Amino acid sequence: MMWLLLGMVLFLTPHILTLTHYRALLVDRMGKRYQGVYALVSLAGFLLMFWGRGEAEYQHLYVLSWHYGARHLCYGLVLSFFVLLAAMFIPCNLRRRLHHPMLTGFVLWAIGHLLVNGDLASVLLFATIGLYALIALVVLVKRGKLCTLPAQPWWKDLLVFVVGVVLYVAFVSLHGPLFGIALR
Repeated sequence: MMWLLLGMVLFLTPHILTLTHYRALLVDRMGKRYQGVYALVSLAGFLLMFWGRGEAEYQHLYVLSWHYGARHLCYGLVLSFFVLLAAMFIPCNLRRRLHHPMLTGFVLWAIGHLLVNGDLASVLLFATIGLYALIALVVLVKRGKLCTLPAQPWWKDLLVFVVGVVLYVAFVSLHGPLFGIALR
């Protein structure tokens, strides 16, 4: 559990700082190095979180009585995450309307995983990431950080959907080797 918690601290600290006035202070002090340090600390935290989640002792908290239905709902929410992730990087109308599709996707991804993972380490991991994404989404919208893309052609929305589905299929097939839990 220690590695999971350390990973969460390393991952979330730079992300939380981006939502505060301390980010500007760090950028002023560090200059161009800030982006590199941010990326390295976040990556180290990300890797430690998921490795620590896999190494943590199983401590049961809950199982939903409709577990099999929850599993299928999780698949749909995770598919939505990958489509929204693609929308963050490909200019499209979905991004224009949602403004922060990746954060919205992480909230859905976290909810889906919380439906099917009722152990302490999973709840800590997924609830923390989902809660951070939700808070960041609210903060950015309140600050007026909205997407200003002009309307996009319909084929870009179709491309986002196709890329999202391809990413989803790839991650479902690699879930076992990457995270130790094969999806059936």
